[in-house]
Amino acid sequence: MFLAKQNLSFRGSVDTLYQENNGNFLQLVQFLAKYDVALAQHLRNVKTTHYLSKNIQNEFIGVLAEAVLEKIVQKVKTAGYYSIMMDCTPDVSHKEQLSLVLRYVTTEQKVEVHESFLEFIDVQSTTGEDLANTILNKLIEYGIED
Repeated sequence: MFLAKQNLSFRGSVDTLYQENNGNFLQLVQFLAKYDVALAQHLRNVKTTHYLSKNIQNEFIGVLAEAVLEKIVQKVKTAGYYSIMMDCTPDVSHKEQLSLVLRYVTTEQKVEVHESFLEFIDVQSTTGEDLANTILNKLIEYGIED
């Protein structure tokens, strides 16, 4: 949750504990093990499968992404007014992707403008009508159809 809140990446270029460039998640686990006896013991006893693999990290990322998206959608619903920013570009595999960003204003403690990236959406067509339909369907999926 800390990494997601701080908008930090999880994984590095190495997926092994106590190695250079092993990413923020494993570095954070190593740091916490300095102050948590049970975690330190677990890390000393692990050999290969230590429940901190890239697959587990990807599951954490997926769960946290859903939670962050829900929070953004709730803020947009509370704000009442929002605007949509989008752009299409092909990815490395030459699939056309639409990036979707919502801009909204919150007034909880003070007036603040926020821009939140929601997701990349694979699109088959980039005509205005098809992009509009894609966005409208996504807004319905998020529950922001008003």
